[in-house]
Amino acid sequence: MLSDKPLVSIFTPAYNSEKYISECIESVLMQTYENWEYTIVDNCSTDNTKKIITEYVKKDNRIKLYSNKYFLPQIKNWNNGLKKINLDSKYCKVLHADDWLFPECIEMMVKVGEGNTNVGIISAYRLEEDRVTLKGLRYDTNVFKGHEICRKHLLSEIFVFGSPTALLIRTDIIKKYNCLYDEDEVHADTFACLKILKEWDFGFVHQVLTYTRRHNESVSSHVNLFDTKVLERIRALEKFGQYYLRPNVLQYHKTKRLRGYHRLLARRFFELRPLDYWKYHHNELNSIGLRVNWAFVGMLIALQIFRPIDTFPHIRKGCDKIYLKLKKTIKPRVWH
Repeated sequence: MLSDKPLVSIFTPAYNSEKYISECIESVLMQTYENWEYTIVDNCSTDNTKKIITEYVKKDNRIKLYSNKYFLPQIKNWNNGLKKINLDSKYCKVLHADDWLFPECIEMMVKVGEGNTNVGIISAYRLEEDRVTLKGLRYDTNVFKGHEICRKHLLSEIFVFGSPTALLIRTDIIKKYNCLYDEDEVHADTFACLKILKEWDFGFVHQVLTYTRRHNESVSSHVNLFDTKVLERIRALEKFGQYYLRPNVLQYHKTKRLRGYHRLLARRFFELRPLDYWKYHHNELNSIGLRVNWAFVGMLIALQIFRPIDTFPHIRKGCDKIYLKLKKTIKPRVWH
């Protein structure tokens, strides 16, 4: 009976995950879909992660453990692990060590993939801590044009990619790329989806199938401290906008997003962000051929400092008009 079902390779990158790794592995063992192989790559953990995984390897020969000789950065470790999965499989399911799958996850996702040969990525609703996310798609279909999904993503109308845990990907797609994830991108998983969907359609299961934790302090603190999500939206427009948006629409949203980005930088000035924050934004934009218009940021800061206080409403009303006029006329000319 298993031979009638396509093989699914499950991959978990693990590092110091002793608190959650058992729950993660148990969720795989409880899948209603049984034709799978499970590859776990331990990234030089210093706790009991490797010991816990080894016990499961002894119990089920479908589970395989690999240990890195040297510690690898997160994205590089993802790419390294994908090279160790069974490339004869038809689908690949990434599962982070601190997440888990609902029992019907793989079965329901494979069903969508098998029913639609042009679907390259399958997602579903996810439980993110205590709330359901990845919402916004029409309920009357499971298949969506890849270009339409990416267009809506770039315009910030929907977000249905989530983290790698939320997705099932055809293994043929992974074999096509030497490195599926761009190791220079903080949000490499999102960029991978935008890259894949240039040629493939997007599948979706209207059911909660994965659980994601947000406890990862090192990653979460970096994202929040450095506002990487704001930069990700700008970089995504610059890299992929030409494929999914008409030129006039792309230019409009580039300008709109950059205005908001510069206003954000002006607000961060009053929060006394560290010097590394400003260097990060300068370097990240430079890496895609753009630059921060510091003169524009300075003007926004000055306007905030010198705006009259509420005790002089008649003066403030006039200055507000000047302020709004300046915001429209001072343009961050950084798009090439």
